[in-house]
Amino acid sequence: MEKLDIISFDHISADPTFSKNPFVHSIHISRLRRIQLYLFAVFVFPLRLFFVLLFFFLTLLVGEIATRGVDYSKPFCHLRQRFLLPIFIFCGRALFFSGGFIWIGQYGRRASCFEAPILVLAPHSSFYDALVFLALGMPSVVGKVETAASPIGSFIKMTQPILVNREDPTSRQNTLAEIKRRTQSVPEWPQILIFPEGTCTNRSCLINYKQGAFTVGCPVQPVILRWGYGIDSITWTWDGPGVLELLFLTALQPYTTLEIEFLPVYTPNEAEKDDPQLYAKNVRAVMAKAANLPTTELSFDDCHRIRKAVQFNIPMACHINEYGRLTKYLFREPRPEGHFSSANVSHVSDRILSMANAAREWYSALNCEPLKPSKLAQIFLYPSGEISSDVLVTQVAVLKKVVDTLPKSPNGQPDIRILVVHLSFLMFSSSPSVAMQLAFQAFEEIPTEESINGNSGDDATETFTSRVISPADAVRILTAAYHISPGDAAALLPSSTVMGTGDSETITPTYLAQALSKHHPKLVASYEDYKSELNRLRGQPDRCFSEVSSSSNSICSLYSLENNEEISTVQLGRKRDASNASSTDSFEEKNPLENDLRKRQMDEEANLPKSEECLHRCETFASITNTNNALAMMFLQNRDWDLQLALSDYYGNVDLTQGNESGQQGQLSGATGSFIDLTSDNEDVVMVSSQDEETEKKFATTDHQHAHLFRLLSWNIDGLSRPSRAFRTPEEVVPETLASIKEKLGDLYEVFYPSYHIDYFTIICVLRHPGLSTVSDSFKVTELKSVMGRQLLNLDVEIDVPKLLPTNPCSSCWNGHPAIRVRIFTSHLESCFDFADIRKEQLSQTWNAMQTALRANSSSSSNSSGTPVCAIFCGDLNVRDKEIKDLGGLPSGMVDVWEVCGARPEARFTWDRSRNPNLSLDNQEQVNTNRFRGHRFDRMMLLGRGRGLRPIDFELRGLERVPLRSHFPSDHWAILGHFDLEAPSSLSY
Repeated sequence: MEKLDIISFDHISADPTFSKNPFVHSIHISRLRRIQLYLFAVFVFPLRLFFVLLFFFLTLLVGEIATRGVDYSKPFCHLRQRFLLPIFIFCGRALFFSGGFIWIGQYGRRASCFEAPILVLAPHSSFYDALVFLALGMPSVVGKVETAASPIGSFIKMTQPILVNREDPTSRQNTLAEIKRRTQSVPEWPQILIFPEGTCTNRSCLINYKQGAFTVGCPVQPVILRWGYGIDSITWTWDGPGVLELLFLTALQPYTTLEIEFLPVYTPNEAEKDDPQLYAKNVRAVMAKAANLPTTELSFDDCHRIRKAVQFNIPMACHINEYGRLTKYLFREPRPEGHFSSANVSHVSDRILSMANAAREWYSALNCEPLKPSKLAQIFLYPSGEISSDVLVTQVAVLKKVVDTLPKSPNGQPDIRILVVHLSFLMFSSSPSVAMQLAFQAFEEIPTEESINGNSGDDATETFTSRVISPADAVRILTAAYHISPGDAAALLPSSTVMGTGDSETITPTYLAQALSKHHPKLVASYEDYKSELNRLRGQPDRCFSEVSSSSNSICSLYSLENNEEISTVQLGRKRDASNASSTDSFEEKNPLENDLRKRQMDEEANLPKSEECLHRCETFASITNTNNALAMMFLQNRDWDLQLALSDYYGNVDLTQGNESGQQGQLSGATGSFIDLTSDNEDVVMVSSQDEETEKKFATTDHQHAHLFRLLSWNIDGLSRPSRAFRTPEEVVPETLASIKEKLGDLYEVFYPSYHIDYFTIICVLRHPGLSTVSDSFKVTELKSVMGRQLLNLDVEIDVPKLLPTNPCSSCWNGHPAIRVRIFTSHLESCFDFADIRKEQLSQTWNAMQTALRANSSSSSNSSGTPVCAIFCGDLNVRDKEIKDLGGLPSGMVDVWEVCGARPEARFTWDRSRNPNLSLDNQEQVNTNRFRGHRFDRMMLLGRGRGLRPIDFELRGLERVPLRSHFPSDHWAILGHFDLEAPSSLSY
């Protein structure tokens, strides 16, 4: 890429296509044209509608007849090719003719299948482009399986399409292989027609081409489309008229024409064959020149970003992609997307403050110094004034493009202070009060009595929050940062009474942020909502360095964010239930049977002890039986919280006290013993019930030797209840409820989820803690072989023991040793008994991934923190014991956490309808089937070599019913594994 010095910057001009959004379209109709439309609506439209419907159904009928029983892996037979296909084309052409598409012109020479197996068409602007297929004799197209299976799928199937199955992880490879096979099998197959833009535009420019048509490396023939019309009712973009409006307006026009121009065949050279991106770019340049259209770097993904920005009312929505590129140049400290430390936050805020100061000084000298590209580079790219010769032309060009879109200052130049405002709110989207403080720095401060007397405060936080500007500048900030009118912005300004200073001409950022939050809360949340939605689409962690959530109004508080909560890693998932996606059933809409069940349940709960008494009985049961609260809750809950009955049944059940190799549970003979309460929220505390002081010291010492502060929870938070879906759906990991999960967990956990998923998926949540950090770029999503769209997620987590346990004597042995790196795997494997073979393949694939992750570490003599020392796989695996035996058992070095922690029977079944009636409440025919053998579908497996984690306890969670409901939160129990942090030594099992 060419590099220029500072002198060359002043010759850079803005790209004329920059302000032309290719995804926006509006229709302008003159008064004379409106009269013509009214006349056609009365006299012509009814006749056209009749013939359109007639030929539509005829075309559909011929298509159904011609495609019935077709094998799409083979070309059409002679009967279909020579007889039925021409009839279909005739009916389809008559359909368009009835709608006003009178004339189709073709220019240039169309290449044969031998010369160019692929036709690439642009610009793609409408669903009306389907007329091209009829004009060219129905060439093949790449389409979705769902479209071909729709009621009008015969229109697609008549093209002998290459069908893409989005649920098949190998679909992309299969599609490319099929394209290559067909290009090598001419003339058996028709030419393949592809719109490389991938989406509809307004034909103002050519956007980035997708590489699918160019990956094969065969010659292509570029084809240019030109539409003729009185009113542009052809263009169909995401921001413009809808389908029905376009259909109606097209039918009211006298005629619409289409021109198809065939360009010479483009044969790629060796470099282009090796680089599909280069091939696509060069073909686009040829087509842009022939169509007399500019090109833009916008793509289909950029369309989504713009659309989301408009949806969330971001003021700079039309230029949001350029802002995204600009931030990469302005904040150039190396950083992986989505994972940032407090140092990065400091870097960004310092850069914004530097830009704000430079922009404010430039504005003060506005009449003296014109705003040239060289000055822009000094203000934004190199605030120190030392401009490197390494500055790229594109950096300054993008900066100038963005600046040219800003509102004008009094001397007619762009007001670059507004750019500082935009950057402040974009980079600190989750902290609008901090963004407001940064934005204030770009505007001239108004002297106040405190500042004149020198009492404005020496602390940096107080300096930022006490800065005051004029009301006119405050209105500029509000109208630049949000979609708010100047009048509404002025209404937020404080009066002299509100300020309490007697001066109504000044305003502080703290008051303005609070007033905006009070009167326009949706506007305040718009930036954060936009960033969250983008992260969801990208499948990246919800929180990046610019999105620091802090309730404080202080910038300085951003640099000291710490969380001293326990270390945990949580995996959530759910099973498929098509009825869960978008329900709006009310809480009260119940069937009579469930009403009766719920009434009985509520009557029973009304006679139960209070919650404090229930917890006390759980602790008493756990203390007497030397077990834990999970088991206590199970026995008490199923016996109406009768402590005596629960204890009697516990000691009378021989199965619960046999085969306990770990010695973690058993009967007490005589006095109450000592125990560690692993269900306590504060696991640094050793809970003892013995009055023996020496015993208390003994167990306290044991606790320090094994600091079991790493806990991992896996839960299929399924919601199968249709009647109670409105209440329980927020607990499911589906696109509609992911925002709720992030809202509830976002302040405490980093949330990782796949960018592509079906209507249900798994996520990983990692607690934010100084002793726990996620490894940059380690989050990976692997498509498993599946008919249900299942994926394997993995993430590396590093445990810094000294930071995790600063007060624990055990942490001293870790000084000088690297952090423990653990690779977390999770998945929701194939459901149902009939898919056992696929499930075993998925399990084997996961085991191989775990072994591969540790292979580098096992072959290394030094236990560096660069590779994982152990791996954990957990989730709703749907696996049976027999299936693991079929695979030859667990791999060498791998253990089942439940088994090594004693294989306690009460913690065995995670899907147990004898204890969990959720399915019975939702299905009337299954209400009486209350005794059902459970399954251990949810499992946790550990593979570790060298130092790392040692499992010490395994329990179930989610055993409490939803208050005032007959349901449990899920039909699965959660599994919770407790792990010791092993000192630097080898593990053996």
